Amino acid sequence: MRKTLLFLLVFIGLYAFNLSDISVSGTEGNTIVEFTFDGEVSYTDFTMDGKIVIDLLNTKGLEGKTWDVNNGGIKNIQISEIPSGDILRVIVSCDQ
Repeated sequence: MRKTLLFLLVFIGLYAFNLSDISVSGTEGNTIVEFTFDGEVSYTDFTMDGKIVIDLLNTKGLEGKTWDVNNGGIKNIQISEIPSGDILRVIVSCDQ
């Protein structure tokens, strides 16, 4: 039983969800950023120096991409990978 449980935990740890698209749209006074995944993703977030940082846990996809938005208070959106923790970091740079 112990070997089976260990195998399952390792297998779950190796699986990463995929971020396949980011879209930005707006309505009067609002900006909407939508993320498209192939599963339910866990995340943490924080703010610093006019940026919203979202760490997507066990997620891959779109690494190294940048979207210039320049609309609705958002300058750009950058995607980078933190390999040591299977984390995909999304940085939303804001005007204010």
